[in-house]
Amino acid sequence: MTPSNFLATLRAQIDSALAACLDEVRGRYSAGSAEPIVEEVIRATLPKGGRIRPLLCCLGYAAVRGENEAADPRIVKAAASLELLHSFAIIHDDVMDGSPMRRGEPSIHRRLADERRAAGGRDAELHGVSLAILAGDLALVISDLLFAESGFPQEVLVQAYEPLSAMRLDAIAGQYLDLTHSGAAVEDVELTSRIARLKTGSYSVEGPLMVGATLGGGSVGAKQALQAYGRPLGEAFQLADDLLGLFGDPAATGKDAENDIRRGKPTALIARAMARAEPRARQLILEIWGHPNTTEGDLAALRAAVKGSGAVDEVASEIGRLISEATRAVEDAERHGLPPGPSLLLCELAQAVLGRARI
Repeated sequence: MTPSNFLATLRAQIDSALAACLDEVRGRYSAGSAEPIVEEVIRATLPKGGRIRPLLCCLGYAAVRGENEAADPRIVKAAASLELLHSFAIIHDDVMDGSPMRRGEPSIHRRLADERRAAGGRDAELHGVSLAILAGDLALVISDLLFAESGFPQEVLVQAYEPLSAMRLDAIAGQYLDLTHSGAAVEDVELTSRIARLKTGSYSVEGPLMVGATLGGGSVGAKQALQAYGRPLGEAFQLADDLLGLFGDPAATGKDAENDIRRGKPTALIARAMARAEPRARQLILEIWGHPNTTEGDLAALRAAVKGSGAVDEVASEIGRLISEATRAVEDAERHGLPPGPSLLLCELAQAVLGRARI
């Protein structure tokens, strides 16, 4: 089986575990007429998503136990719980960011508010936000439930809660910094890197790998190799996301590209552009980034200013360097006590991030 086919099969198994879990929870709620709130979690979780966190969790497990172990039903369930954790995060993120779109569709709080308004109900905006927060809370509870019921011995689950808790704490810290520094073009590259390490590096890449490796009983050396892979990959993932956020096609990304611009989200791309841009271009970035009434013309001018600063080429080069660093960490698998099969899969995932960054 090729790496791509292997990942596709694993993704399908994760999807099946999610569907079974959510169907069971829906059954619990149907008697109390609260089933619609479960449907919101299902809507946020099942139809789309790359499953990057569950896949990395399974690969972390396989990397310390062998490729054939990746489909162990226990790790598939534990890994699937991370997708529900992500549903919790994105539902709440959309509320905090006021995002109108998610994965090509209206975000939950926006759609529920519109439905309430169309039905003649009062307080439509508050209604949409309230139910979205509740749906996010429910996704987090179901995530914990699926993880606890994955089938691993209790003592193993307790050990794995350490990296699981760390990635959740880091995500909250990163979101706090993201929110408190939004509103204007941030020039501090170190700050934007810190936010990326917390929100993406730890939460999206390193954390899931460590959860899987811990559930698999990985050695200290194996975990260190996976960390050396996960840290640069997480940073590269966020840098690629920065590029897509400004230059990507919303039809492909499923996100409103202008929303981050209007809110002035702190990104390494903009920080680097501010450091490199000529005074006139720098002033233009300051005027547009974080302005609530961004127009199509503003967006075009901003893109030209950022690209003209050389920041895009610098970020693309940095992504390539980080991907090479991540790949080297797991290429010599046997030296770290890692099976070669999963290491090849990790290298393929790293290359996928590099391809994602080619705008």
